[in-house]
Parts: sequence; C-alpha cells; structure tokens
Amino acid sequence: MTSPVALLSFLLLSLPLLYSAAPLTAYEALEQYDFPAGLLPLGVTGYTLNEDTGEFEAYLSETCSYSVEGYDLKYKSTISGKISKDKITDLKGHPRRR
Repeated sequence: MTSPVALLSFLLLSLPLLYSAAPLTAYEALEQYDFPAGLLPLGVTGYTLNEDTGEFEAYLSETCSYSVEGYDLKYKSTISGKISKDKITDLKGHPRRR
C-alpha cells in the first residue's frame, strides 16, 4: 500500500507536467510567433498547426464581420496560411474590406 505522503509527493511533482501538456489556444499560439492575440477575432473554436512547416488553419463557428477605424472587415469561417516568427504568408479567409 502506498503511503499518503508518497502519493501526495507524486501528485505535486506531476502537476507541472500536467500543466505544461495543456495545448495552447489559437491566441497563445499567435503570441508564440510574435503576433498579438487580437489578430484573430474572438470566438475561435479550434485550430491546427504543423510546427514543422508553419501551416495552420483556425476555425470560427461562422463568418465574422466587424468595423475598425472606418474599415468594414469580414473573416471567413476558416482562416489558413503559413506562419513563422513575425510573418504570415499564403493567408486565406482573412479580413477583407467590404
């Protein structure tokens, strides 16, 4: 039988491993590439990211429209492209002026 002290010690030592294993949100992933989280609209339902190639897709539940500084912008429900530090290329589904 395992002692309560040994069990408690095991759990306390395992907490950092459990915490670090949590996947990043799409907003946190953007920040890892030196982009502001606000680059994506609120409501991202999920994303995929190939860390080797930088290819990504971010998913919204529906298209998203909003205005900022006199521009009417619209995101499609899937945004995709290729990301690296301070650079996004091949962007599709991004905001466009209506």
